[in-house]
Amino acid sequence: MENKSGEFAITRMARHFRPAHYLLKIQSYSLLCETGVEKYDSAVFEVGGHKWRLSLYPKGNLKMNGTGHISIYLSIVDTEKSPLGWEVNASFKLFVYDQIRDKFLTTQDVEGAIRRFHDIKTEWGFDKFLPLDSFNVISNGYLVNDCCVFGAEIFVHERSAKRECDCCVFGEEIFVHERSAKRECDCCVFGAEIFVHERSAKRECLTMMKEPPNRIMTWKIENFSRKDRVLYASQIYVVGELKWKILIYPNGFYNEAPKAISVFLDSVDCVAPDYKIFVDFKLRIRDQINNEHAEKRAKHWFSASSYDWGFSQLLSRKDLEDASKGFLVEDTLIVEAEIMVMSTVK
Repeated sequence: MENKSGEFAITRMARHFRPAHYLLKIQSYSLLCETGVEKYDSAVFEVGGHKWRLSLYPKGNLKMNGTGHISIYLSIVDTEKSPLGWEVNASFKLFVYDQIRDKFLTTQDVEGAIRRFHDIKTEWGFDKFLPLDSFNVISNGYLVNDCCVFGAEIFVHERSAKRECDCCVFGEEIFVHERSAKRECDCCVFGAEIFVHERSAKRECLTMMKEPPNRIMTWKIENFSRKDRVLYASQIYVVGELKWKILIYPNGFYNEAPKAISVFLDSVDCVAPDYKIFVDFKLRIRDQINNEHAEKRAKHWFSASSYDWGFSQLLSRKDLEDASKGFLVEDTLIVEAEIMVMSTVK
């Protein structure tokens, strides 16, 4: 059902008991917004034999006219092995927690409309889930001590329900009243849907850390001019509770930068498919004379499929070989990585 503006109608209500399937807690929410992250995808959780995730737009999904609101969506994932023409019918509720009144604001399609998830449409949700003006007011309870909690419940509608037909039975034969133009079967049909609220929903806690402990990683490379391999990796550095390496290509990243030094930050922890880390970081090659370092800044979600990130042209070979610029002193190069903001997920 759509309203006059063409948007799908929704209903809201407050309730005390928590979402049955998923809870997403975000600490240092303002820092998440400051990083410029457009969207945060939650970890994967399973309901009704299918895998799902939440997608949260802290400043609204601008492409879907969500300006001035929080936008939030439910997506079905890991469908690559599903048969051709697959579809999943589900109704769902999405939540935000009022921490002052200990209630969950529940948002759903009007009358619990059933949405069809399939290979072309894998995501449904709310472009205007909650106005930012309302969310940011402390007295409303949604954002308290820079912390907020979102949640999800999903009811998967199976294609075929179990059926029972109590027809007229005489002895061992069954006689079914059939419809005719003059008379219809003297019967009625009842049905049931059951939603079981799990005792403990799967939980995820995203924490944004500004200037984490041991955030500067320094790698002193001696006899640099003798380095003839394509790639060199530093020792492992521990920042907060996460492990990192610095990667350097002395003669450039393969064919992309043959006249430059390429430097990348590498996550040691990003092994599991669903694990990811947001990092706002700097990579630099130190000027040991003038303190005019070659430095660039980047923001990246590190994951199993994208576990390193950096710059193919951090410093040109020409500047490296110019002794007055101070990058190479006594054949020693000093490379640093500095993490400004980092996420952790538990």
